[in-house]
Amino acid sequence: MTVLRHLVAIAAFSLLAACQPTSTVSGNPDTRVLNSGLTTFAQDLALAGFLADRCRPFGVRRRVSDFAATRAYFEVLAEQGYSQSQINAAAQTLSTPQSVRRSSAQVIAYLESRGLRPGDPPAKLCGVAIDEIDRNTQTGRFLRKV
Repeated sequence: MTVLRHLVAIAAFSLLAACQPTSTVSGNPDTRVLNSGLTTFAQDLALAGFLADRCRPFGVRRRVSDFAATRAYFEVLAEQGYSQSQINAAAQTLSTPQSVRRSSAQVIAYLESRGLRPGDPPAKLCGVAIDEIDRNTQTGRFLRKV
């Protein structure tokens, strides 16, 4: 699955997870942080899925499903005081074509900043995946080594 497909899947999971009831009604007024955080979360989760798909022979696996990670993250957002409608609105922005393209470009730029180029051998990509796990980055926390 490409990074773009992972981002689309995350957007769909986000919309499903956003439908879960929360106890918060009023809402946190800082929706910029919500939107930015959700975008970063989706990019990290999509990158983790991309790496896990390609690095299975190198012992890299997903630690948690996309849906479970998304649902847990949405529970954290609710605990931070964001209302269901705020979470729903933020999740919907992830599924726009512009957002998916922008996020995909940012994930690719991140991989390039890590020294990866199209056509690099899988070992190089998977070395980055293992480094993400070892450095305990957000992407790495979605992965595990077996």
